[in-house]
Amino acid sequence: MYKEKEVIMNNSDNNKMFTFEYIVNNYFNKYEVYIPIIQRNYKWDKETAAKLVTDLWDAFDNKRGKYTAGMITTYKEEEKENGKTKMQLVDGQQRIITLYMLLKIIDPSKEYFTFKFERDDGLEEKKTREYYLKNINNHKEYSIVDTDRFKENYYEMDRRLKEAKNYSKERHNEFCEYIMKNLYMLMHISEIEPFDEFMNINKNKTRFVISDRIKTNLLLDSKKENKEEVLELFEQLSKSMFTDKVWDLVSRGYTGEEIIEGKRKRTYHYKDENRLKLLCCERHGDSEYDVTSISKYDFKEELQYLKHYNELLKTIKEDMNAQKWKSYNAFNCMYEINYSEEKRFFSIIKEKKENYKIENYFLDEYKKLGYLDKNIFIEAQSLREERENKEKEEKKKEEKEEENLLKSIESKNDEWINHDEDDIKIFEEIYKQYIYLKYKK
Repeated sequence: MYKEKEVIMNNSDNNKMFTFEYIVNNYFNKYEVYIPIIQRNYKWDKETAAKLVTDLWDAFDNKRGKYTAGMITTYKEEEKENGKTKMQLVDGQQRIITLYMLLKIIDPSKEYFTFKFERDDGLEEKKTREYYLKNINNHKEYSIVDTDRFKENYYEMDRRLKEAKNYSKERHNEFCEYIMKNLYMLMHISEIEPFDEFMNINKNKTRFVISDRIKTNLLLDSKKENKEEVLELFEQLSKSMFTDKVWDLVSRGYTGEEIIEGKRKRTYHYKDENRLKLLCCERHGDSEYDVTSISKYDFKEELQYLKHYNELLKTIKEDMNAQKWKSYNAFNCMYEINYSEEKRFFSIIKEKKENYKIENYFLDEYKKLGYLDKNIFIEAQSLREERENKEKEEKKKEEKEEENLLKSIESKNDEWINHDEDDIKIFEEIYKQYIYLKYKK
């Protein structure tokens, strides 16, 4: 552990600039510092991380007397654990983690300071982010959220440092000394409860939304044995929701209208800000940014809902990868038919019936449609099904046909009325048989 002269902390520390050495000795090595669950995952991309490294080396190489690296916000708790008072790192984790990795590049054998992640409490040591960061130079594989970004940034920082002007390994100790004594941060010690402080700090950044609060609650309420289950579940949900094809389907219905160049056009409210909020906001009210209270939250029920959504989204993703389009087209078609009602994806599949497949939801919705709309639905399904049997050279033609199809759906063109009641009943039976065969083990 890094040690130099001991400096006694006093109230005058608040909102003042201090060297990194002072912060390490008087906070990270004096308190039980941890990153609370309310903090998001490590988000810095490799370019941002590498820029901090190259900027620091440039300042060092040019003998600049001071390098400032923003503010960190902490909150000191009253309780004691293992003889140390706990302290939350409410803001600044991106810089602290990046600096930690930089020091590991400079001297892998030395432990300058430590900190923990609250979201890893109760996990086996080797499955924690703290353990991964301590051993990041060993280049082992770990299956934890964040570690891919840690590893990617670590390699990029290492590469860029070695490419820096006048770099040599012999200057590592000197560079480390510069970081400890010449890198300054503004130290803010909050007296406000961490959640309120976090919300205040982040009000002009990416918003802390309802799904963030739900995830926080699930992790706080989970026992040791299912904490890993919760983390894995959110990782799988995120992978599905950030698949472009899945998002194209799910985001339909979550739209508004704007006048663009004199024409009324549909625009998407939810692009890339926080897609996971759609999983929660409809069950907890439309005010998805009101995260101070969750009136309907129940641990077991919430976990079951999310597991349910996860299975359905995985099915859709697998179908699209296999070029099976019934589920995709079913929702698109019904959305176009019910556009005035703003039919939303998670409104349709909000029920969590056991073993209820995605097509069952669409079949239930289909049964509610009128005669004309049922004809449109049947024709739309048939056209999509054809693409599985077409040759590659015909795809462009199909896409044009599908584009015309959607236009026809929106206008409810009479030419679609070409099925009688018997055809509709036959279609229902075929669709049920399709569902049975698809999920037959």
